[in-house]
Amino acid sequence: MIKPNVNEKLQDVMLDEAVENALADGEDIENCRFYGDPFPEASGRLIEFHGCVFEKCTIGENEIERMVFTDCVFIRCDMSRCNLKKSTLQRVEFRECRLIGASFENAVLMSVSFGKCQMDFCNFSNAKA
Repeated sequence: MIKPNVNEKLQDVMLDEAVENALADGEDIENCRFYGDPFPEASGRLIEFHGCVFEKCTIGENEIERMVFTDCVFIRCDMSRCNLKKSTLQRVEFRECRLIGASFENAVLMSVSFGKCQMDFCNFSNAKA
């Protein structure tokens, strides 16, 4: 497995502000560190994250399909029942995350690892791994 390539110097940003700015400007979110933030509502919107670290964030029941995560790390995040349908994850690590009931339906996963995660009832239907 190819590990995520994350820059050592990350900008600490609030997740909701980063998503709001990305949607307004049509730009990707790059080299950011998010700590303890809830994931904002972004239903049906394409947002791309590159080289980001999410630590202790809550990514709950949002309909965040069509997301792209490249070279990202999720640490101790609560992603129970999150919907990552049709998302693309490339070189992504999940460490000690709660992914109970998470849906990766029709997602594309390349070089993705799940270390010490709770993954009861995860849905990987039609996912390409």
